[in-house]
Amino acid sequence: MKELTKERLDHLSLYMPALIYSCLPIENYPPIFISQSVTRLMGYKPSDFINIPNFWADHIHSDDKDNIFYNLKNLFIYDKHSHTYRFQVADGSYKWFQDDLTLYRNEMGEPIEIFGCMVDITQQKKIQNDIFQLEIKNQIFDQRVKLLQDMHDGFGSQLAIAQLKIREKDFDRSDIENIIHDCILDLHLVCDTLSQDNISLEEALINFKYRLQRSFTATHINLQFTLNLKSKGENVIQSHVLNILRTLQEAITNAIRHSKCNNIFVFIEFNEQTQEYIFSVKDDGIGMPDNVKNGRGLNNIQARLQKMGADFKIINAGGVELLFKVSCRILN
Repeated sequence: MKELTKERLDHLSLYMPALIYSCLPIENYPPIFISQSVTRLMGYKPSDFINIPNFWADHIHSDDKDNIFYNLKNLFIYDKHSHTYRFQVADGSYKWFQDDLTLYRNEMGEPIEIFGCMVDITQQKKIQNDIFQLEIKNQIFDQRVKLLQDMHDGFGSQLAIAQLKIREKDFDRSDIENIIHDCILDLHLVCDTLSQDNISLEEALINFKYRLQRSFTATHINLQFTLNLKSKGENVIQSHVLNILRTLQEAITNAIRHSKCNNIFVFIEFNEQTQEYIFSVKDDGIGMPDNVKNGRGLNNIQARLQKMGADFKIINAGGVELLFKVSCRILN
């Protein structure tokens, strides 16, 4: 019976889907026992761990080692600890292992031995990573679909209006020029946001400022553009970035065409206390006549801001100012 029991234990030790071990609770935790299953799981012999100094520590992935040893202090506080890390196996590759440890103490409460069980979780990690990468691709795809829809709703609708005006002969030269100009500007905005994956709001605004300043060199209007962002907004959804840029562009275009101003002031900042982005476009022109309050440009601006859930107001005094605030909670 004893021989049968030993045979069963040896068989279990060799073929169990995990390896069990014990080690001393001292520096580098030298093993004093490791099951035969280590050969099947890692390609090493138990004697490699026991007879070669620091064998376990030397085969932990360099990116994981510092955290592993730092967090092992928890074992001596709670008597149990669990961690996952990459370990180099005999063929030179790395596998992921879940390592669960229990600390055994003597009657005096002094640590005398650590018992552990390691399970190969490489396949689970691969599946998790594949799912994560798929989720990223799906998110990027969804964002691109939304941006393409935004392109259709943006300059696509502008071109449809131009086509209708031409068909009905209800246009003059300036109408068509303005529509084509707006389409080109909108195309530039879309290309700027699509040219980089996960472009931050700050990067998009810097690009927008640069492009805007170049276009103002051909006008008599002075542009003062102040950008004061302490938060880079890396997590802002790209469709929201595009809506913000379009809103700014529409407000600036309206000021150029209708205000008869000498100066346009664009001010953008991030308020850390309220976690809001604050945007202001103000001109020093003649103000807004009553018959313009329901114009297409203003309706577009209001529709975009409402779509983003932004707080906004239009101040018609000493020129026109569009002031809107967008919360980080909405954008992310």
